[in-house]
Amino acid sequence: MAYDAVAQSFKNELVVASTENLEAAQRWLDNLGALGASDLGEAWKAVAALAGDQPTQVVYAGSGMSTLTSTKSAKLVADAQAALAKAKVRIHALPLGPVQDAAFLADLTRAFSGTCRPVASADDAQEGVSDLMSDYAWPVYQKVQVRIEGVKTEEILPVQLPNV
Repeated sequence: MAYDAVAQSFKNELVVASTENLEAAQRWLDNLGALGASDLGEAWKAVAALAGDQPTQVVYAGSGMSTLTSTKSAKLVADAQAALAKAKVRIHALPLGPVQDAAFLADLTRAFSGTCRPVASADDAQEGVSDLMSDYAWPVYQKVQVRIEGVKTEEILPVQLPNV
């Protein structure tokens, strides 16, 4: 799936990551051109249509900055939740480049039980992708909570535990 002012899918359905499909996807990506501002809301709707009722893992690669609909993290996450309400989707993020909306991408991946592995430069890319693929492959406990009884506590950090 690629998006900017419109969302475009490589295929109309999910496909196996065979050598043939990977090569065809690379050719498809190489031929894409920029069409304007980013519309994440339309991208999530296209993802939902592509995923259907199948459990699906999504890797978002980009800055996280949506300029067409909003720049507010809460609105962008709410748009994703509305678009993906019926889909069984887990979203991971691979924020790319020196300018990233880290708050939005952290909120997005938390809302969809994924992980976020920022890549600020080419030097970080291999480690970021490797870490992300490790996260992607592991089974996950979601929305883990810890209860501490019998001990007075003032503040516990992190407030929200990551997936483990």
